[in-house]
Amino acid sequence: MGKSQLEELTKEFQKIPITSLQELSKIIFNNRISCYIQEIENMLKSISSDDLKFKWLDIKSHITLDDKAFLNDFPDEYFYFADLWSNDSGELLLILKKHH
Repeated sequence: MGKSQLEELTKEFQKIPITSLQELSKIIFNNRISCYIQEIENMLKSISSDDLKFKWLDIKSHITLDDKAFLNDFPDEYFYFADLWSNDSGELLLILKKHH
């Protein structure tokens, strides 16, 4: 079995902890960041930094930083698990995994 799209994308990156949504907001608005949304298992869709910033208020209300979440705790019963990654060059990668 080959590597998943996510494994290929993050192979030279290290996962870094996100301590709060406020911290994540600052990272998004103060840094160059690549973002991918996984709406279907093993299918990542790139979203531009500008689109991410434009849609951030809506996306932010659907992000959980917990290990577990329940659909009925979020508007419209969907949420994202967020993973932030960095490499030795300082590049940042945000992966949002949608659950609905």
